[in-house]
Amino acid sequence: MANNRMYIRCKQCGSIIFLAKCYLDGYYTNSSDSDDRLNEFFDEHAFCDKPLNERAIESIDTPFKQEDDYYHRFEICYEIDGRGK
Repeated sequence: MANNRMYIRCKQCGSIIFLAKCYLDGYYTNSSDSDDRLNEFFDEHAFCDKPLNERAIESIDTPFKQEDDYYHRFEICYEIDGRGK
């Protein structure tokens, strides 16, 4: 079981997509369809005008700051087990 998960987050609506996880060593992903999933996420959020995804925002430890910036549409964010909120 991973103790740290990395996601990509849309900075407009807060939606996330899993990128990788780690457990006592480096990050890795084992999804064979990760390229397709990432491309679909990027396409869906490239010009995002969706409402805030409160559930996704609350599930991640990295603070969310909404920004509508064409050139900086996405960010890396983390969920860390055992950190407590």
